[in-house]
Amino acid sequence: KANEKKGGYRCLLWDVPMGAMPDIIINQTYKKDPVLGKIFRDKRFRQALSLAINRKEANKVAYFGLSQPKQATVLPGSKFGEPEFYTAYAEYSPEKANQLLDEMGLKWDKDHKWRLRPDGKTLTVVMEDIDVGAVRGYSKIRPLLKEYWEKVGVKTVLKTIDPGLFGTRLWGNQLQITLWGLDNFNDLAIQILGPWLIPGTSYGGAEYAPLW
Repeated sequence: KANEKKGGYRCLLWDVPMGAMPDIIINQTYKKDPVLGKIFRDKRFRQALSLAINRKEANKVAYFGLSQPKQATVLPGSKFGEPEFYTAYAEYSPEKANQLLDEMGLKWDKDHKWRLRPDGKTLTVVMEDIDVGAVRGYSKIRPLLKEYWEKVGVKTVLKTIDPGLFGTRLWGNQLQITLWGLDNFNDLAIQILGPWLIPGTSYGGAEYAPLW
């Protein structure tokens, strides 16, 4: 951008048609650990993780402040959008996050460092995803998510895995939490591709609930 005149070219900013980059996907049909699966299906847990994220800071760190901190939904300006879609549990509030986790009965350990599951084990989640390249900023987002969630007591393990293994683990219902882009979420794509987020549809959907 700084060398446009000198180089004889123009550098333009272009909106990417993605409703979230990344989209945080929490597997609600996770069966390998029934206790953890039940926690994932409690919407208060998902709301708490969302409230624990400092989107403004993440925007500066990963996207040079050029992105739009919001909830995962349709692009701003979409005819399908509603004001509350963009702000739902998207504020940065560790206080509210902790309140929701307290309501769930996820108590702190004796050192007040980690939350405990109902069975007394440390509440630990594993986030597995693939390296999709620097353009999406995931490599900078991952450690931030770990930092944010661990501030409210949710121990977070990060794993980057091979793309082939990722697909196998995803559709084998083995992933706990993963990242992807909520892509093709502009008005044209929604009407052509149909209900992206409904389990069982042909285009993508249901990574958050493979068994459904």
